[in-house]
Amino acid sequence: MRRSSTGTRVRRAARCLIFGALTLGVMAPTVSHAAVTTPWFTTRGQAFVDATGTPVILRGVNVHPSHAVGPVASIGANIARVFVRWSDIEPVAPSGATHAWSASKLSQLDAMVAGLRDRGVAVEIDLHQCGWSSYWAELRAGQCNAGIPGWYYADGRFPLTLEGRAAATAAWWTTEADRSHAAYVPFVQMMVQRYSSSVNVVGFGLVNEPPQGTLGATTEATNAILAWLVPVAQAVRAIDPLRAIFFMCREDAAGVGTADLSQITAVGHTVLDWHDYVSGLPGVTFDAAGDNLVSASGAPIYMHQVSTYTGTLAAQQAVLAVPAARAAAAGIPLFVGEWGAKRGTVNVKTYQSQMFTAFDALGVSWARWSLSRTDSFALENPDGTLTDAGRQIKRRLT
Repeated sequence: MRRSSTGTRVRRAARCLIFGALTLGVMAPTVSHAAVTTPWFTTRGQAFVDATGTPVILRGVNVHPSHAVGPVASIGANIARVFVRWSDIEPVAPSGATHAWSASKLSQLDAMVAGLRDRGVAVEIDLHQCGWSSYWAELRAGQCNAGIPGWYYADGRFPLTLEGRAAATAAWWTTEADRSHAAYVPFVQMMVQRYSSSVNVVGFGLVNEPPQGTLGATTEATNAILAWLVPVAQAVRAIDPLRAIFFMCREDAAGVGTADLSQITAVGHTVLDWHDYVSGLPGVTFDAAGDNLVSASGAPIYMHQVSTYTGTLAAQQAVLAVPAARAAAAGIPLFVGEWGAKRGTVNVKTYQSQMFTAFDALGVSWARWSLSRTDSFALENPDGTLTDAGRQIKRRLT
């Protein structure tokens, strides 16, 4: 009953704020954009808060802009993590300072944001990558290869091999930082300018699951990634002083234990995004530094490696406690931006019940991956009906 009351209060407040948002004429130097509005939700210390300063818990789903809006609201979400890929938005290389943004893809995203606004659902616009770049797509047939546009690597400076991709990824954060910032920041600025007047857009995710490439699974690699993210975060903040900036450390769940989070938290209104696909099996835990997930027992670490869930609540809570403690120490919210199990996983409802308990115990906001008919972790069947996991999510959120 308490959960239902809270969810109703959040959605009612969101609908009221559609009509009551204040506009602030905040301009970034040399950057033109629409007036920045006060979003429905922002951050204060370790919490997300509404316009009255009341803490709220955000719970929802990941969704692609092409998905119908209605099911996002009907599942009971008060937030949607809408994932957008740069390679989709800018498929053709810019000519100098002139960018050929995809009008059709942006219109699709516009419709998603507006439709969710009208239904009282907040949005995080996640600037997403999977497989790093479409340039290497032929090496990974049938897998997601999107994020960095292929044209960025079209000069062939990195070989068309998996080793070349790893080297390119490492260079992006380090030796090519000037070049990669020059290419990426205009895309980020355009997205922030476009949606900083949308009251239900509560923030922007800078880079999804930033891969380390050849930098290695080290603290130095994590801090190099965070150092690269700082100018991007500053570009967001120069345009929009109010919306949250969601950042990740390294890969999906790595690097949190020893990362220098102060590099990026100084920008303000930042959120640690951490992805929880942990199997919950005995021996699956963080290493002593809290940086990398390990399996002392040899059991599978990740949910995509299991077909029957036999994990425990205690194991899930022990792993989640590490990023939660790091976010608390940094004085920022933790957002579990992705979690879930493959469609058809046996005992999936036990898994989800444990995750609900773990999240609630720490007051953590989250978005389940994903509201889709085709993804292996989908919450919908091919005919659009909800899976057992999807129905359980809906019961929880409504």
